[in-house]
Amino acid sequence: MLSRSLQIFFTLTCLSLPLYCYTIDNDCGVDRDFVQQGADDAFALAATAVAELTRNPINPAIDVIFQKLFGQTVANRITNKDLLEVNLMKLATISQLDGAIGQADTDVRFYCTTKRIEKRDDGQYYNKDTDYVYPESEITSRWASCFDLIEPTLAITTNPDRGPSEIQICPWYLSKARGVKFRDFKSINAITWGALARVSMPLVSSFFYTPIDAFHLFDKVLLHELTHTYQFGRAIDMGNPGSPYGWKNCKGLANIFMATGGTDNNLDPQWNSDSIALLCSAIQLTVNGITVQDDGKLNPPQRNRKRDVVMYPVTWVA
Repeated sequence: MLSRSLQIFFTLTCLSLPLYCYTIDNDCGVDRDFVQQGADDAFALAATAVAELTRNPINPAIDVIFQKLFGQTVANRITNKDLLEVNLMKLATISQLDGAIGQADTDVRFYCTTKRIEKRDDGQYYNKDTDYVYPESEITSRWASCFDLIEPTLAITTNPDRGPSEIQICPWYLSKARGVKFRDFKSINAITWGALARVSMPLVSSFFYTPIDAFHLFDKVLLHELTHTYQFGRAIDMGNPGSPYGWKNCKGLANIFMATGGTDNNLDPQWNSDSIALLCSAIQLTVNGITVQDDGKLNPPQRNRKRDVVMYPVTWVA
């Protein structure tokens, strides 16, 4: 059964009607529908995860995945019980597209270009529309590839002190995502599930990442970014500063958390964006009959497949 706090939150969520939702900026142009579909699919991933995590009894396979990524089973969390479910449900309150594109006070705004950002005479970088000043340290680090239109940054989330949270989809990645045949879970039909086990990964990527990471679809990227927003609770990227992403890193975080007693909120993977996005992705795969193995490999139903799927190399910053 759901805890009392989660039951109350379910009730409040169902009774409340948010004034603002999410917005896609005009700079997305012809990509607007593509971004909307990706955002809607990201919210759907979160909703499916909540439904499965609150199911009684829980699917044992999903409980095993949860334990791998968070160190404890869903029911046996020592602290922060229901934290992940509650935060994921918060996203439901902003899951509708706000048609008032010109407004600046929506909860989350998606951008497809960096045209709004300008460097002024004082040497600082500003949002031309809101006058928000972006920290120079971020502009010269994780923003750099977005500006240069090169890899590896996929998307960036910024939470200004006023106005909406900003999710910047890097132009190079948006172009890649449009070209990936399986860009979201809905585009994969039953006939092609078997090919997912044959993802080709470069040697350098395979050292850090696994096939579940290579299954890094557009909706999962956006969900990862949504967990960074005020609305979710501002999850962070935990782990190795050089590579805080991926199944291996997330399992390592869970091990560290449990080795220190499983009660330190600062080490709790329920605050790690990639652990959350990977869980939601793995839950969707499980619901569709695909097993995520301990080493991150995928085990779909064994059928005769001749079709290979080529996924984009998994080396990214978010």
